[in-house]
Amino acid sequence: LNKNRVIFKTIKFISIFNVERGIISEVDDGTIELISNMRKGNYGEMTTDEIYRQLGYERISLDMTTEIDGATHHGIDGVYYNPNGHPPYIIAEAKYGSARLSYLKDPKIKQMSREWIGDRLEDAVGGRKLEEIVTASDSGDVGYQLVKVRKNGDIMINNLDKKANIIRP
Repeated sequence: LNKNRVIFKTIKFISIFNVERGIISEVDDGTIELISNMRKGNYGEMTTDEIYRQLGYERISLDMTTEIDGATHHGIDGVYYNPNGHPPYIIAEAKYGSARLSYLKDPKIKQMSREWIGDRLEDAVGGRKLEEIVTASDSGDVGYQLVKVRKNGDIMINNLDKKANIIRP
């Protein structure tokens, strides 16, 4: 994950989280159709959780999507930790299909920019973890990533700079 771009082909998921694994499998085999933006977003978030689990990261953010038709939450999609990871902390945003990072209207702040994250990080992880992540960020031990889940099953992970622009290799 220390490269600027990582591409995964469709992954057969192995997970201790049977609910997410079951939903992901049912979408992959066509049993569940992604007929709404809510379903697409929830599938993207569940897939992102599974990818980071497979890479050895633990989800430390509090809100977790476990239902394909569950209410969507606003804020950071996932914060992950792996003491042996490079970087140890990852703050990720999941997008499905052609969805893109959005902007707040007033003031115009881009989703996943450091300013946008700063306003939401404590809600995502709680106060105790917030201090750890801020300290890790100061030493360069936090990665900011955009996970794109494509309709064909391909998954692309891009690193983001402080303004939430994709870092090109």
